[in-house]
Amino acid sequence: MDLQKIVRIPKRIKQDLQIIGLAKNWKEILASKLSGKPLRTVRLRNGIIMNAPAEVDLGFLFHEIWLDKFYEPPGYTIAANERLVDIGGNIGVFAFYAATRARGIVVDSFEPFPQNAKYFVDNQKASALRNVTFHEAAVAGKNGTRTLHVEDSWLLHSLTDKTLQKKVLVFAAYRSMISWQTVIDAIF
Repeated sequence: MDLQKIVRIPKRIKQDLQIIGLAKNWKEILASKLSGKPLRTVRLRNGIIMNAPAEVDLGFLFHEIWLDKFYEPPGYTIAANERLVDIGGNIGVFAFYAATRARGIVVDSFEPFPQNAKYFVDNQKASALRNVTFHEAAVAGKNGTRTLHVEDSWLLHSLTDKTLQKKVLVFAAYRSMISWQTVIDAIF
């Protein structure tokens, strides 16, 4: 065993213990992690249930968001009574994470891809989250209808690429939701 693998052992043990503490189906999650087989469902002890289609890597999303806290780096802690905007909500993994971080959190999540939107809505119902508002729409600089270009990858759908196409509703968030001005300015 080389030194790099040995150095990673404490982090992997810590993550495995986090998984056991967070998830009702921790055995399934750890088995997926060890075998490399796709993870289709995460059932958390706090009532959150997330199901994913075969093409979405739920194991990756769960680890990145719930364990590594990739979207909550130092200085960006989600605090009580905040309103968060989740652009590209996928199947809801980040929106559900954010919604459960503190009291009074409100999350608005935008996802234009129909299959992801269906899973998001189903996951939200199964999780009984009332502080998440889902919008089946993209976010751009102008209101209207645009073409969503769908890639083979579940991560790379875009309003600018030229592969498969589907018309989607677009919200001009900086105009219709003034309280989000700072967030939208950072994106555009």
